[in-house]
Amino acid sequence: MSQITTTISPFTKTPSRQNPLTFSEDMDVRLSEENSRIEQMNSVSAEMNAVSNEINASETAVQRIKDDVIDLNNDIDSKKSQIDDKYTEIMSYTIPTEATYNEDTIDAKVRMSQVLNITNSI
Repeated sequence: MSQITTTISPFTKTPSRQNPLTFSEDMDVRLSEENSRIEQMNSVSAEMNAVSNEINASETAVQRIKDDVIDLNNDIDSKKSQIDDKYTEIMSYTIPTEATYNEDTIDAKVRMSQVLNITNSI
């Protein structure tokens, strides 16, 4: 991760009009320090831009993850709904509590079993 490591040096002299004897000399020193301070400020700006770019990239990645989580939650909700629907469908099945047969069918089966018993015994 990028960091801001450059520091901007303070001025060593600050010209003061109340000290006219050193004003000109102090101003010369200050002006000579300007270039290095400008270079330091430019370096800090470049470092800040690098940090900003990383923050923006991280924000984009986080947004993608949030979108993925939303999609997964929607998928989960859909699957849950499907499970609930299937459960409701299964629970609506009726299981007969007593056998219901047609008497003709029972008589025919009994007669057929009697015929089979007779033929097996021969």
